[in-house]
Amino acid sequence: MALYDEETSPIGTYAFGNIVGAPEPDLGDKLAWQAGLKLENSKIAPLLEVIDQAINEYRLQFPSFPNDTSKLQLPFGPAMDRNPDDPDGEKIQSETETIFKFKRKLEYTSKKTGKVMQRSAPTIYDASGKVVNDQIQNIGWGSIGRVYYKALPYTYLKKPGITLALEGFQIKELKAGGGSSSGPVAPIEGGGWEAPPSNAIDMTDTSGNFFELDE
Repeated sequence: MALYDEETSPIGTYAFGNIVGAPEPDLGDKLAWQAGLKLENSKIAPLLEVIDQAINEYRLQFPSFPNDTSKLQLPFGPAMDRNPDDPDGEKIQSETETIFKFKRKLEYTSKKTGKVMQRSAPTIYDASGKVVNDQIQNIGWGSIGRVYYKALPYTYLKKPGITLALEGFQIKELKAGGGSSSGPVAPIEGGGWEAPPSNAIDMTDTSGNFFELDE
């Protein structure tokens, strides 16, 4: 991989977030789309490898970036499970699953022009690789799929870390809920949920689908 290349996560469970519709405030009160993907620990090696490679390549460009990854803000951690001894109590850290957090901020400031720009929403695909943003009102938590993302190291306010920039989500199993690249992607092996035919959206128009490194 090369730094800032788009990557594909293993298939996991969409545990939380908002990847369809309008962006929502994040913890810093900035509008964003977010996704928490829960993966079995046996499947996380490819994602960790991408993160490690991005950090190493970034460090070649910026030697002051910490060598000790324990000093970095990392976009993953243990999933939280119900305590079998106290199901109604506080959840405990899972020993078998990990949550990876992906984010796509709505706005960014262009370093070339100084203007505030806006990104389009994450691209949503069905299992065949068809873009279905015009046919999906919501993706319920518990849906199964994979994330298209970019691993972006950063240094912000002397707090170095790496973020996983959300580019798109491909649905394998769609769970009903309450309510980038924009070209074709590979079908999910074994198939899965596919949208009905629709010609209501022209995804060849990518204007506004900007990308720039977040701070």
